[in-house]
Amino acid sequence: MKSFQNGDFSLLEDIPFKDTFGRKTRKAFSKYLLEVCLKEKIDDVQVLSDATLEKFSFHDKEYQADIVMQTNEVIYNFEAFTSFSKIGLLKTQSYGERLFSTQLQIGDSYESLKKIVQFVIIDRVHVSLKKKFYTKNLFESESTLFSDYHEIHVIRLDLIEKAKYNEGENDISFLKLMKFIRAKNQKERDKIVMEGEDKMLGEINEFVKRFSKNKCAKEKYEGYQYTTVLARDEARREGREIGLREGRMEGRMEGRMEGRMEGHKEGHMEGLLEGREESNRKFARYLVSSGKNVEEISNTMEISVSEVKRLLEN
Repeated sequence: MKSFQNGDFSLLEDIPFKDTFGRKTRKAFSKYLLEVCLKEKIDDVQVLSDATLEKFSFHDKEYQADIVMQTNEVIYNFEAFTSFSKIGLLKTQSYGERLFSTQLQIGDSYESLKKIVQFVIIDRVHVSLKKKFYTKNLFESESTLFSDYHEIHVIRLDLIEKAKYNEGENDISFLKLMKFIRAKNQKERDKIVMEGEDKMLGEINEFVKRFSKNKCAKEKYEGYQYTTVLARDEARREGREIGLREGRMEGRMEGRMEGRMEGHKEGHMEGLLEGREESNRKFARYLVSSGKNVEEISNTMEISVSEVKRLLEN
């Protein structure tokens, strides 16, 4: 039976990817990831822990990038997707734009902007992309000038078995690290590490083993999986039911297709909100039954204590 504590997860998944490569305390791992992808040594790099991209106002959506690092001249962003669709591409582009905009303060010169380089590591693909294991820069053929300021590199792990070693685009370290990140369990990761003598990859592998045994990491991983899947499934179901029902009623009453579409959109949004609310309530009650207090639940779900109390009261 698969379990987190047995290492049955991929480093492409949100929590393992961020905790392995995106923390200040594991700067050596972050630097290794960057150097292998760039195929060059970096003198120094700053890791922006928990890389929350700044909001402009209260109404703006908070952007939580996977990994953000910076040198004196470039800001690097890594995003990992187990499944990649058009939304994932739009999400990546929006992160790049936000990384540009938040560099400037009032009065700053645009010439002070650092270049943005993004690496998007993906597995299952549901959007039209080049059928290449590694696309160096999506913008390169469209605008050389634009690529001087913003690059998006796409690494398709679904095509990794077709990738061949050469001393240019794909070196041994790069291919091995990508296979390691894609591996679905600890047994696969151990095998990849044993096939070579990469000391840093071995250190990363030992950390991942400790990570899988960590109680807090297990709770965070399972909590994320639970809330994400439950909220998505319930929101889709309720949104579809409410949207269809209200859309049909308004369509019949008004006799117009516009009424049906408006009803569906409004009902879908209401369903999404109701689905998330109910999933959060169920998860909070599940944590209570597991012996967690309000403060612990607040930390696990990353919401305020007052919000936890509200969910438990309803």
